[in-house]
Formats: sequence, structure tokens, C-alpha cells
Amino acid sequence: MLREEIVRGRIEPDRPLPPEERLVREHGCSPGDVRRAVEVLSGEGLVYTIEGQGAYVSTRAEETGGG
Repeated sequence: MLREEIVRGRIEPDRPLPPEERLVREHGCSPGDVRRAVEVLSGEGLVYTIEGQGAYVSTRAEETGGG
């Protein structure tokens, strides 16, 4: 679901992903699931993380169909 939101441009490049707690609540998954999803999206180049600040949408997301 998060990948689709990114690719469709619902979360713009260089904007932060919603907080983990919000994603857990909205999608009914565990915090571990959210962390794993962010790791996978990071590996795909769709998000990047800044230590102590969180995860952000990569500009590469535009190339995959977003925007």
C-alpha cells in the first residue's frame, strides 16, 4: 500500500513518510511490518532514511510513474 501511495505521487519526493505509529494504525499492521516495508522500499530506491529524522520519498519515485 505504501509503495502504491509513493508511485502514484500521493507522497511527493523529498517529503517524509507518515510516522510509523500512523502507518500501523491506518494499515492495521505491526511496527515491525512497517519497518520491513520501509527497508524494502529503501532497497528499491523509492525511499531514503535520515538517521534521527525518518524516511523520505526519493526523487526516483517520480521515474517509476509518480507525479
